Parts: sequence; structure tokens; C-alpha cells
Amino acid sequence: MTRTLLGICAGIGLVIALFFFPRLSAGEERVASDPKSAGEVSRPPGSDAVRRAAIASHETEAAALAGLMPAGVKSVLAVTKTLKHGDFVWDDQGIPQGPVHVWVDLRRQTISVFRAGHEIGSSIIVYGAGEKPTPLGSFEVLSKHRHYRSRRYDAEMPYSLFITRDGIALHSSVLQPRHATHGCVGLPDEFARRLFELADLGAVVDITRSDPEIIERFVKRSQSSVR
Repeated sequence: MTRTLLGICAGIGLVIALFFFPRLSAGEERVASDPKSAGEVSRPPGSDAVRRAAIASHETEAAALAGLMPAGVKSVLAVTKTLKHGDFVWDDQGIPQGPVHVWVDLRRQTISVFRAGHEIGSSIIVYGAGEKPTPLGSFEVLSKHRHYRSRRYDAEMPYSLFITRDGIALHSSVLQPRHATHGCVGLPDEFARRLFELADLGAVVDITRSDPEIIERFVKRSQSSVR
């Protein structure tokens, strides 16, 4: 499935292929192959050498409808290497200052950070499930705490960005396959630090669950239009 769709996308929008397929899908652990090559996969403290790909307006529209990214994105990081829990990519070189928009996709277990419409960071996450699910919706950063300890769960939550008044936050966490939080979004420590420094109060955080059927329909429709 992935290779076939990648081949189709190559002729109609490589950006969608780069953004959608190489990153983690639900239930899969991403294993970094040849981690020393290209510098595209960051291990803490992370590498800042990541290729970037511009994205066309029609591709942004399809990706936004599928829940992959916000509307109006101008470029994404070309993550061609797989990631495992604890890995991340981050590259803000040459990106202007502007609004920060955080996009969390629970289905793909990923987070993307956008500034001024450009993706500057992406990572694998852990999140809440079962009786303590991570909520879906659009939120804002309500408060920031560099050093925070949960009294309810007796757990450290460094670099916490709280997005609800009942304790849901993005923060540094243990990153392991099948590890779940109590509803928060868990991030690699260095990624969490960078996001903490970047995001101001009021920054938008969208938590979604992407729909792969929408992007597949877009691929098929685009393929038909070029015949």
C-alpha cells in the first residue's frame, strides 16, 4: 500500500507522500534505518540539518481535510527516514518569525510544530487511551511550567504546556512503544524543551485523528486528472 501510493504521489505531489507516509502509523514502532546518513533523523540533542519541501495549495487543502496539518501550510520537513520513540526532527533555519501552530495526530502518533506556516519540528508522541484518553479538539496554551510535578500521579512533567484547566498538557515524558499517559501528550525531552521555549501563551494546539481515506481519495482523484 505505502509503496504504491508513494509512486502515485511522486507525479502529483511528493510533499504529501513525504509528510503522510514515512512517519509513524498507529500501532507501529518506527525503526530508524541507517541513522548516520543524511542527518534527517534527530537523536537528542537533535540534528538541525533536514531537507525542506514546498507544498502546493491544493496539497495543503487535501492534507488539512485529512487532518494531517493546518490549512495554509507553505512547507514541510522532508522526513524520509523512519523515526522511533525518542527521535525527532527540528529545523527552523531560515524560517521567519510568526504564529506558532502545534498539530498532534493521535492516529499517526506524531506531533508537528509550524511557525509562520512552515513545519519546523516533528516527533513521535505517546498519549492517553482507554479510560483516560487524550481529548480531540482545538486548544490554546493556557500556562507554562518548566518544572512541574503532578500531585495526582506523583510524576515529574518537565516543560509542561497546559491546554486544559483539568490538567491536560504537552510535556517531556517516557517514550516507549505501547506506553500511555493519563491524557497528556508525551514528548522527547529535548523536543519538549524546544517547544516550551518557542510556544507562547495563546499558541494554538490542535489534536486530531487523521483520516487516511481522505488522502487516498485525493491521490486517486489527482491521478485521474493527469491522465
